[in-house]
Amino acid sequence: VEVAGVRTFYINQMSYGFDEHELKGEGKGTLNLFAQLLKDIPTLKIEIRSHTDSKGPSWYNHQLSRKRSAWILAHLETQGIGVERMKAIGLGETNLVNGCANEIECSDFLHQQNRRTEIKLIGKGNRDINVIIKEPVDKKVKTHVVKLDQTVWSIGNMFSISINRLVKLNKLIDYKIFPGDVLLVE
Repeated sequence: VEVAGVRTFYINQMSYGFDEHELKGEGKGTLNLFAQLLKDIPTLKIEIRSHTDSKGPSWYNHQLSRKRSAWILAHLETQGIGVERMKAIGLGETNLVNGCANEIECSDFLHQQNRRTEIKLIGKGNRDINVIIKEPVDKKVKTHVVKLDQTVWSIGNMFSISINRLVKLNKLIDYKIFPGDVLLVE
């Protein structure tokens, strides 16, 4: 996906266990492939930004997201990536991708969308690349990745779902969707 000159890649094979900061099995393998990319392009620097859902106290989620970013940084360091090329940031629940904030009832699927780590590759020149690492999507849930020029109305028509139902399922605010968003479509 490319928006405003920033390329974004979504990696869905990496996930965290509940209340854990270390990546699970195949996530480590994916992270090792990412380390190889950094070795191949030694001029790249990265910013690791981890997010949580809104379950639990805000202070705890912030701490957990910091541990997740720090763990990824430490793991990449064991793969030979210099710490001077990396910055770890924990954002907790401050940057939710949907309306699943505290005191709002949401499905596990919607909370899962907020548990992610974003890795921004900072290259030479003005071109940055975002890599977004999210929990795998439950295969039993029907979803749709929003494409450029799609609207809530066009997606509702495509899947024969009412606009109100689509907005409610995804806790959309002001009918706003963006390329790369993953929406529940029943």
